[in-house]
Amino acid sequence: MRLEDALFNPVVWSILVLALLVYAWLIELMLYTPRDEVWRKKILADLPSLRALVAILPLLGLLGTIIGLLDVFHQMAVERGLDPTTLVSSGIADALFTTQVGLLTVVPGWLALTYLQAKTSESEPL
Repeated sequence: MRLEDALFNPVVWSILVLALLVYAWLIELMLYTPRDEVWRKKILADLPSLRALVAILPLLGLLGTIIGLLDVFHQMAVERGLDPTTLVSSGIADALFTTQVGLLTVVPGWLALTYLQAKTSESEPL
């Protein structure tokens, strides 16, 4: 996918904005200094929402792929004069870019969630 196309793709922007918001929330929780019982309760209260938001990232990537593939098939139906091999290969590459962005943004979120989960379930004092 060309950089110009990525800049105007609303699904890519949705993934990036959601990832930044979730990462800011996760970093705030991880850097919170007084790791006491109040911190532990806050983490336990926030974990379900954070898990749901992180899980949305790859799904948005798949949505972008489906939208991109639908565009490719629409172009194939409308513009019969183009070489279908070139159209399909470039269109599929563009469509899969959103899946790649979704998967790349979800992995750090999963790691941060696992870290917070481990810190809250430790039996020893923080």
